[in-house]
Amino acid sequence: MPGPAVHALADQRIWLAPHMRVCRLDALAVLLDLSRGRYLGLGAEQSRHLSDWVQDWPSDEQASPSEPPCDVPPAFVTRLLDRGMLTTEAPSQTYRVRLPAACRSLDTRDLSMELQVGPSRVARFVRATASATLWLRCRSLQAIATHLERVRGSRSRTRAEGASPSLNGQTAMAVSVATFDMLRPLAFTSRDRCLFDSLALVNLLHLDGLDARWVIGVKDRPFAAHAWVQQDDLVLNDLHEHVRRFTPILIV
Repeated sequence: MPGPAVHALADQRIWLAPHMRVCRLDALAVLLDLSRGRYLGLGAEQSRHLSDWVQDWPSDEQASPSEPPCDVPPAFVTRLLDRGMLTTEAPSQTYRVRLPAACRSLDTRDLSMELQVGPSRVARFVRATASATLWLRCRSLQAIATHLERVRGSRSRTRAEGASPSLNGQTAMAVSVATFDMLRPLAFTSRDRCLFDSLALVNLLHLDGLDARWVIGVKDRPFAAHAWVQQDDLVLNDLHEHVRRFTPILIV
């Protein structure tokens, strides 16, 4: 028989904890714990329980909300509450970011052949990669995401009084990515290091005064996670055909 604490939850609403992210893979779902850097795969029944009880659980937009099917949450939900992955405190902000489907890939091969990389660009590349190395060693994904959100928000406020984006914005983005592609083999290889590669590129773009989204996605059968950088529907450091196999679970 459920104890008093479990019965008390019947009168409270439940949300994802601030350090948790989720994405649905058909009837299944995946949780990402940003504080621990761990994934948790959920079966169809577990996903259904969370969909019934968690207020901000992603659901079909056309589906009508339904009441929990029982008076008290199932044991699986209470276990996630005990582990701090769910909370009874309403979130102060939403973390769900819309991202267009990846439809294009940035090709910098022609630009790289004629690009002149000066000392200042080399210095920014070294700074960007050094920051990525330090962050992944010493910070959680939650701390990294919070920092990148703060940087993006600060830049947005700075540009609030400006006019529409520059017509050369796409050219500047291509030059920055081409610089990264040219210098990367001298410092590291991107093979099996997509998280570091993407974070270093985002850092370089920020140093160049440019914005793009840092994305982590997941897939099942078999399970895999992948990171990339995207601006609108344009993938900057991968092929869009590849990243479309993954469902974004973190977009910064």
